[in-house]
Amino acid sequence: MIKFFRRIRFNLMSENKTGKYLKYAIGEIILVVIGILIALQINNWNENRKALIKENALYSSIMSDLGVDKDKLNIVLEGLQSFKDTQFQVFNESIGEAVFDKNTFYEDLRWGERFNPIVKENHNITISTISNESIREELNQYFKLEERTKEAIMFSNNKRRGDLRAFLTKNGILNTKALYSETSYEFEPFRELKFINYEKLKSQYGTVELDQILTELRIDTAWAITNILDLIEANNKLQKSLELKITKG
Repeated sequence: MIKFFRRIRFNLMSENKTGKYLKYAIGEIILVVIGILIALQINNWNENRKALIKENALYSSIMSDLGVDKDKLNIVLEGLQSFKDTQFQVFNESIGEAVFDKNTFYEDLRWGERFNPIVKENHNITISTISNESIREELNQYFKLEERTKEAIMFSNNKRRGDLRAFLTKNGILNTKALYSETSYEFEPFRELKFINYEKLKSQYGTVELDQILTELRIDTAWAITNILDLIEANNKLQKSLELKITKG
């Protein structure tokens, strides 16, 4: 191709057609520029395509982690709702509006909830690479709500692990013999074990200390459940936004 253009220029100069040569030269320059622009456009298209593929892969990764965290949230929610039911059962018994219920897991008074989300942990840095502003903002808001939920669950756990456990221990409500009847060295069997001495728990009904602990638990548990429900809703919304973005490309 270069030899072809060179031959045309040589013939024009040999025939002393300077005017035509200049026009041809200008035309050739224009063609070269157009070629360069086309090449740049193709290169930009390829780079944009690579960036889109990379960003969609990031969206898919975030969606996967959102799914994992949603499962964790539902487990914690189930645990807190069970704990809330136990609180109400104990309180209603203490004021004479309920009696012992064999289906109530009074041991919920001793346990706490574990919540270790991974969305923010895995994507707190990569969020800056997301080009879509609305997705980036939605993810930032999700991070904030995730932190608030972790804090709410922590407050609920601290009340149970602090004041409530101290109360149970001080009043001999934990049945040591029942715990040592389990010969396994592993932890999980304890989760289903009945080790609350109900009669000793009942003897504390109506005391100021238990009433105040139940009051604090009621507030902290409700706050934790509210935040979990909000985070589950935000989780669903963010997953839909990411799925729509991947679909549209």
